[in-house]
Order: sequence, then structure tokens, then C-alpha cells
Amino acid sequence: MGGGGTPIGRFTPGITDKEGTEYQSGLNRSIVDVASTSCGQDGQDELPNEYVATTESHLERGDYLGDGPFSFREQLTSRRSLTMLSGLSEVDYQILELQKAFDLPQRSVRASLIDGFFTFCSQWTPIVDRSWLDEGRVDNLSLLLLNAVFLAGSRVSSTRLRAIPSEEFYRRARLLFILGHEKDVLTSIVALCLLNWWNPTGPEQISTSTSGFWVRAATSLAHQIGLHKEPQEGPQKMLRRRLWWTLVCRDNIISVGVGRPRALNLKDSDVAPLTVQDFPLHDAHAHLFVAFCSITRLLGDVTECIRRKTLSSTRLKDFENAVYRWIKELPDGFRLFLKSPRKLGPYNFEARQLLVPYFVLLIIMSKHSPTKDSAPSVPLVASSFVAGIYEDFLNRDEIRYLGPAFTFYALAAGLAHLSGYRYRSLKLETEESLDIILNSLTELKQRWGSAESISKALAEVKNLTLQSSSLGYTPGSIPQGFVAFFDDFGPEICRMWNLVGQEVGLSNQTGSLHNDWDLLSPQTRSNHLAPRNSHAITESRPDGVLPTTLSRPDTVEPLGNQTTNIESINEIFNEQNGYFRSEMEPFRDWILEELGAGTEIY
Repeated sequence: MGGGGTPIGRFTPGITDKEGTEYQSGLNRSIVDVASTSCGQDGQDELPNEYVATTESHLERGDYLGDGPFSFREQLTSRRSLTMLSGLSEVDYQILELQKAFDLPQRSVRASLIDGFFTFCSQWTPIVDRSWLDEGRVDNLSLLLLNAVFLAGSRVSSTRLRAIPSEEFYRRARLLFILGHEKDVLTSIVALCLLNWWNPTGPEQISTSTSGFWVRAATSLAHQIGLHKEPQEGPQKMLRRRLWWTLVCRDNIISVGVGRPRALNLKDSDVAPLTVQDFPLHDAHAHLFVAFCSITRLLGDVTECIRRKTLSSTRLKDFENAVYRWIKELPDGFRLFLKSPRKLGPYNFEARQLLVPYFVLLIIMSKHSPTKDSAPSVPLVASSFVAGIYEDFLNRDEIRYLGPAFTFYALAAGLAHLSGYRYRSLKLETEESLDIILNSLTELKQRWGSAESISKALAEVKNLTLQSSSLGYTPGSIPQGFVAFFDDFGPEICRMWNLVGQEVGLSNQTGSLHNDWDLLSPQTRSNHLAPRNSHAITESRPDGVLPTTLSRPDTVEPLGNQTTNIESINEIFNEQNGYFRSEMEPFRDWILEELGAGTEIY
């Protein structure tokens, strides 16, 4: 298991795998150096014999220092830089060898981890060409990138296949980066984007081993090499554009998930939006990532406006229009439901992952809409879709393939669901959906530390919600302005779909609901009906399979008095309750709003 027997110093040690095979390699060269002409998953493009680096330090001081009789130009002070200047000392090499940073896992483990990465991770970070990891090109292997890929692959692997803990790959990659072992800046940024797959703690804990920390390190390097500027024509253009937008995606997701400012300001960038033309193959994965970039950017923009208290009604309308265009322009292969007839389409794991942030965005926008007080149904329906998607993940054992952002999505859906307890017609559906969310968080806790505090927070807020007074039999109907966001969906995975079909003002009347329930066949209706008793949720479930239940209330009663019997909700955050102060503070605004004590923030 040693790190190789070559002398330590200015010479590069060999890479040793667990089977004793030693690869003598020139590790100071980058895999990007020899693979810059393509970045497809199959690495089918022919690689050049020699690479001429185009990465150089990017400076723009001349923009504000250039005026005057003697113009200042950056060329007066800068010179072309092909690599990072920091070098490894003998002590650095000793540290890396001592920490086994030059070791590789066994061949079968390596192959499994790489396969796992390209199966479940690369479509969300399309910045690694598989040929870069080809051991036949040992002179060009990047240990930093290898360990980053191993880390990501280990986070989506089966527990029994983890011969080496994920933490070991993370520790090696961190050391290799901090000590400056990797010389190519683009390779380093690629690797740092993959380190986002290591996120052991929630946002309530201060740590340097979080996604947010590494996205800021990657941002710093990206600005230094001008990645935020539209690249010129050349062999690296597509890679640089994909890498930039991957970094933007990571930044948006992390910012939303932890409730903190973004590291990147796109006003400083002139990189054009990503298109499928930026991919070597214009396949489904290319279309998937382009759509993913758009929806995560919208999510980041909306939450930033809310945090800054700049979400005006005009700005919100602009966001709503953009989200509506996004769902209407979504490729058919990523739609949950077929257009005609309107029924659930074939299962697509990636499409369901893509649509979760869409529904979370609807939850957030509806909570800050001018009609939010008269239309609580929007977050209930949107969160019900999230629960339905998570139910599929659970029953297919796919939770382990999800990234850390899905803990936040579970929080958003769980909090939105809590108000369902306050309507008599929705209590059972709410209990079932929240049960799915909590079961999902239990699975997510095995990989993501943030799921632990979120589970506790939801359980505590549920108890507080159950102490609140009833709001009546059913909530108000979805406003016409929001109904359009559900036009492309149906009832199969949404327990609260009946709320979509309610006519405006129906909540203050009695009578039958006219909705898509009436369009379902008798067989489909019977498949969706389950015993309506308190034990059905747990006892009728074979082998942990969660129920799928869609109910149809026949009558609607007037709403009750919309007040809460909790005298001082803010007391849950006081000094006597340390748990709420520390663990739940990141979720304070949403929790107070769910309990009826929220305030306008725009």
C-alpha cells in the first residue's frame, strides 16, 4: 500500500495502486493539456500530439487606470503564464507520501467509481472527458482530478462497494490542491467543482470542508484566468464555457441551499448563455444540462432578491414569465407527462431530478406573491409533486444517487406541506406526503450531514403546526395566474391535484369539485384509493413501499378563522431553546411563515 519507492524531491513519485502496480508518471502535466479539444463523455475526438496552453492570468485594471497622457496597459506588467507558479518542495512531497496521496484503489474499485461518476454525476457537471482518466495515458493523469472523480463516484456508490471511504478521496484531493501539486488551472477548477460532492455538515455548522468553501476557491481561480469572459475561438472554447456555467450552477444551488450570498456576480461576466452547441455531442445530456442551468439560475436569482428585499411585484412577474417559458420550452424527453393523452410518461430519473427545483421555485415564488394569503394551494400542490417524485426515488432505491441539494428541496417541500395539517380535508394526504419527505431525509442522512438538522427541524415544526388552529375544510383554489404552471402535469403523482381543478372562489361555497379526477379511468381511481384510517400509512405498506393515495373530497366547507393559538411563536428562537437557535436559525423565516407569523420581506 505504499506510495511508491522513488526518491522524494523534484522528481515525481510513481502512482501505486492497491494491487502493487506502479505507474511512473509526469504528474505535473495536466490531462486538460492533452484533451482540450473535446470534453464529451466518450472521449471520441482525436487528441492532439502536443498542447499549447492558452490559460493566462486575466487582469482588467487598465479599464480604470488607463486614461491619461501615458496610458497604463496590463501588458506592461504581465507575462504569459501557462501554469500556476507554486511548486512542490521536498517537504510537500513528504507530506503527500505520508498521507498516501499517490496511492490508487484497486483496478476494479477504480473502474466502479469512474463508472458511477459518469452514470450519475457527470450529466450535472459535464466538464470531464472520460479519456482524461484513461490509465493508458499515465504520463498525463492528474491525481487531483482522479481523486475528485473517485470522491464523486463514491458518493453515489453502494455502501458495500466502498473499499475506501469517501473522506479518504476528499482528504487526498484537498492536500493535492492546497500543496499545489496540480499545475494546470483549468484542471484545478474542474476538480474543485467535483469536490462539491463532499458536504459533511449542514449550513448551521462553520466548516472549510463544504461545497460553499470550494465553490469560492474555484471562483477565485476562474476570475484569475478570465473564465468569466466570453472565450475566443480555439480548442478550449467549449470546455471553458461549460466549465463557467457549471460553476454558476454550483454557486446558485449552494447559495439557495444555505441561504447565503452567491460567490459569482453575473454582471461581471459577458459569457453568453450555454447552448447544446457547447457540447461535442448534441444529445439528451446536453439538453438536460442547458435546462438545468436555466432553472437553477432562476432559483438563485429569485432567492437573492428575497434575501436583499428587492423582490418587487414587477420583478416577481418577470420571474414568473421566465419560469413559465422554461417549463413550456422543456424538451419532451424531460417532461413528466405526455401531452396527448395527458398521462404519466415513461420513468426518467434525470428528468425527475430536473423538475424538483422547478416545483421548489413555484413554492418560493407563491409564498412571496401578492396573492399568497388568498391562495395557499400553490405551495401545497407544488410540494405534493416533490413528494411524489421522492416517492419514486425511494421505491426505486435511487435516493443514494442524489446530490446534497436534495436535502434543501426536501426542506422546502416539507415546510410547504405543513400547512396542510390545518385543513381538515388534507390531513391524511399531508401526513402521507410528509412521511415520504422524512423517509427520504433518513436515506439522505447516510450521505449528507445537512439532512440530519433538516429532519429535526421538520419534526419540531410539525409539532408546532399541530398546535395551531384549523383554517377550515380546504384551502382556497389556485389563482388563475398560477394554474398555468401546472398545465403540463396531471394527478398521478400529486396527492393534492384536486386543488388545481377548483374554480375560483369555490373555497367559500359547497358543492362538487370538477377537476382531472373525473378524467381518470375507474381502474386508475381504484389504484389511487387507499384505506382512510390512521394505521393505513404504516401498516398497509409492504416492505417499506410507500402508498400512493389520491383522494377526492365531495364537498367544500367554508374556511375557519385563520389565526393561530400559539401566543408567541418567536419564543421558539429564544435563548432558552438552544436547539432552535442554532439548528433552525437558517430556516427561521420559512418556519415563522408556516406558523402564521411571517412578515413581508419585500
